[in-house]
Amino acid sequence: MRGSLLRDLRLLALLFVCARVVLFLVAEPTILDGQELGIGRIGDQRYYYELAQFSERGWLPFRDWWSEFPPLWPWLTVIVVQVGGAELDYARYALVMAAIMTAADLGNLWLLHSLAQRLYGAERATELTWLYALLPIPLIFTYWTFDAIVVFWLLLSLWLYIQGDALRAAGSILLGTLTKYLPMLWFVVFWRDRRPGAPAWRRIGWFVLLSLAFVYGALFAFGSEMTVASLRAQWNKPAYQSIWALLEGRYTTGLFGPMPAHLAASASQSATIPLIPAWLRWGAWALIALGTLARREIRQDRALIAACGYILLTFYLAAQGWSPQWLLPLLPLILLVFPTRAGILTLVALSLLALADYPALFARSGPIISGSARLLFIAIVTLREGMLLALCLAFYRQLRSWPIVHSSQPVAAIT
Repeated sequence: MRGSLLRDLRLLALLFVCARVVLFLVAEPTILDGQELGIGRIGDQRYYYELAQFSERGWLPFRDWWSEFPPLWPWLTVIVVQVGGAELDYARYALVMAAIMTAADLGNLWLLHSLAQRLYGAERATELTWLYALLPIPLIFTYWTFDAIVVFWLLLSLWLYIQGDALRAAGSILLGTLTKYLPMLWFVVFWRDRRPGAPAWRRIGWFVLLSLAFVYGALFAFGSEMTVASLRAQWNKPAYQSIWALLEGRYTTGLFGPMPAHLAASASQSATIPLIPAWLRWGAWALIALGTLARREIRQDRALIAACGYILLTFYLAAQGWSPQWLLPLLPLILLVFPTRAGILTLVALSLLALADYPALFARSGPIISGSARLLFIAIVTLREGMLLALCLAFYRQLRSWPIVHSSQPVAAIT
């Protein structure tokens, strides 16, 4: 590839940003007569914006209203709204958030390239970086959610940990956990890490746990009732868009109630009694996921990344629901572990299935799937869950199949 334009990552970054700018210009998110228009129409950014507007009345997250997310994201939205002032309408807010997500996804490009170069060498790393840049899911979710930031923290903590930088890896996991709780799953993987020179995962764990205790202690002092409501919101959420939802006969999305519901702490407590209690699902997850990993010792970098994919997928399968943005953390892991045609085809299939029920099906049937669409919904959910299970088993098999190699040695490209 000497002299090839495809080796120029600065050109790739320029095209990556240009695609997002052009899409924003031709389908700018806006609100007209109470209806959202543009690329963000069926995303969550308007929901985040309207919650952040509570701060215009002096109502702050974790004190006056609860959030189903850890504090970093709701506070970031409040800061953007407060700094923007009266001139910050929804279109400008969406532009600011799209810029933040694009910056995070540029970081994801660089981290993916760095991890792939460590595993496979420069040529294969460039190929995988271009493939990620061409994927439609990260492009679309630039305007829908904040999960590009979550992926950034997940990849950054993984990269720093593999590099042996324990302190910065701990800081990345902490910031990631304060954005969404997913980065805490990495500790399950680090527990089985036996690579030469691997960082002391217990020190990282204690740093993160003590820091989280301090942050949530401060939030509890700031507003105990809403902090408790925020912590229990996801735990008490009814099943949605998953195999567990089908077992309970639930054919709805995972959307929370209207904006005023966030002002009542009791609204984060669901009155629905699940068919399968949460403690039973998560107990089974701990028994299976931790039990299977306990039988394996991770002795090289690729196995570490495969274990991350495995533990993330077991978490998804045990969770009471499914959201299409959950695919975003999986994309770079699939590319890194399965840099093959089969891996790419898996990404394509999962991308289509991730959007098939929401937004595609729900946009046509409303918040509750009924009538003839119900059979299609059941088929989509079952097929997607089956693919996630198959992919989970494929990740686990990689823990056993790879030979032990020195991490600095390039390996032959997998075909």
